[in-house]
Order: sequence, then C-alpha cells, then structure tokens
Amino acid sequence: MARIVISAGAPLLFVLAAASVTGALAAAPTSMTIALKNYAYDPENLVLTAGATYRLHFTNNSSKDHDFNAPKFFDDAVMSAEDRAKIVNGGVEVKVGGAVDVSVTLPHAAEYPVTCTHFMHADLGMEGEITVK
Repeated sequence: MARIVISAGAPLLFVLAAASVTGALAAAPTSMTIALKNYAYDPENLVLTAGATYRLHFTNNSSKDHDFNAPKFFDDAVMSAEDRAKIVNGGVEVKVGGAVDVSVTLPHAAEYPVTCTHFMHADLGMEGEITVK
C-alpha cells in the first residue's frame, strides 16, 4: 500500500507561494498614456497616488521632437535601473513618431512642474504639473 506523507512545512510553502503570487498581482502598474503634441501635453496635468506604481507611456505623434522634463519628479521616483537609464537631464526624450515607457512609484505626496526643454516649447505652452496625493 502506498503512503502519502505531507510534512509540516508543506502548508507553509503553499501559503508563501500564494502570498508571492497575490503580491505580484497587486503590484501590477496602472498604465497612463501621455501624448507629447505640438506645444502641449495630453493630459496637461497628472494626478498620481503615493505608493502606487504607474507605467507612463509617452508618445509623440507630432512633427517635432519633445521631452517630458520633471527633474525632481524623476529624482524622487523609485524605478528600475533600466527605466532610470531612460531619464536624461531630468526628463524623457521622445523623438517624432516614437514612444517611451517608464514605470515609477512615488513614495510621498508632492507637486512637480513639467516642461518641454526644447527651444521655446514651454513658452508656447508645453507645460504641466504632476500632483502626487
């Protein structure tokens, strides 16, 4: 007759495995698309929740290169080394017809200005704000 033996540690391993899967599902980032247009961001202002993870999808279907420059925001953000490498001089550069994805988690409430640093773009209205609540 065959015997099945379950050790005392088996239920604990199951609980730990279930917690890992549940944690991974709970950590799925919220996707947000930010369109970089001719002299405007769409949306112009972002409202994020502190502690939540966001996948920011930057697109540029305009006729000029643009950036999404928010140095303090990106300094404060928790992100992977791969995403951190996409941040240059405090912002994300998006070429004409291009797209860039960056996942961020902001640890605390704050407000951050956003501008396009290309010549005269901010003067022509390419500005916004990020509010983390």
